[in-house]
Amino acid sequence: MDNFYFSKLVQIRQDNIKVLKRHQLLLIEGPLGTSFLELPKNVFFKKNINSCQFFGLVTEKNLILTYYKLFLNKIKGVDLGFSELLLINGVG
Repeated sequence: MDNFYFSKLVQIRQDNIKVLKRHQLLLIEGPLGTSFLELPKNVFFKKNINSCQFFGLVTEKNLILTYYKLFLNKIKGVDLGFSELLLINGVG
């Protein structure tokens, strides 16, 4: 276990978000829709009752963290959606 890199746990609210795993494909369902995330073969995913975890070899640390962040963005997208505040300052 010394040569594995573990990412932080992702806490998931059970009432809003559902995560299903089928081989290397993750299905993320939320109140605003569904999203898919396909994992490479060297990134592993483990789901507990109310959390998820990405892990793999130390040499693949950057790839694991990239998919960790993609997963967080997909959860945020199906739960809260996308919005951006635009402030326009100008003369005239």
